[in-house]
Amino acid sequence: MGIIADVNCLGKDGKQYIQIIVNPSSYPVSYHGEYHYWSGSTKQQLRGSALTEFLVRKTGEEKGIGE
Repeated sequence: MGIIADVNCLGKDGKQYIQIIVNPSSYPVSYHGEYHYWSGSTKQQLRGSALTEFLVRKTGEEKGIGE
């Protein structure tokens, strides 16, 4: 997918955990041809006008959409 992440092994109160840091991508990234976003602890698939708005925002190609 071309995503680079920082992975850190940390500990607190005698427990270990992994911290994964992923910066937002400057271009749209699909997974099996689908686009998703996280809202809180749930993953939602982008569809319809929400998908169009997301792709326009990420690519900066507002002209020509919907004309």
